Amino acid sequence: MAQESPQVARGRALVLDANILLRAVLGPRVRGLIERYSERVPLLIPAACVEEVGEYVPALCAKRGWPTAPENVEVYLGGE
Repeated sequence: MAQESPQVARGRALVLDANILLRAVLGPRVRGLIERYSERVPLLIPAACVEEVGEYVPALCAKRGWPTAPENVEVYLGGE
């Protein structure tokens, strides 16, 4: 059985799904909440959710008139 990290073992963690990640990418409210609480509560983001968001971000950014080059998509998802 896999060991849990100390934060998860205490029962204080939030799992962010693809919908929450999309809202964080596209708007300031959810992004602000994540920034506000991420220092106090561990945030778990499944790799599958990141992949799913990566599929939708280019089309959603294009719809909003934002740049959608691959390097820009990584910035939207928190990469470098």
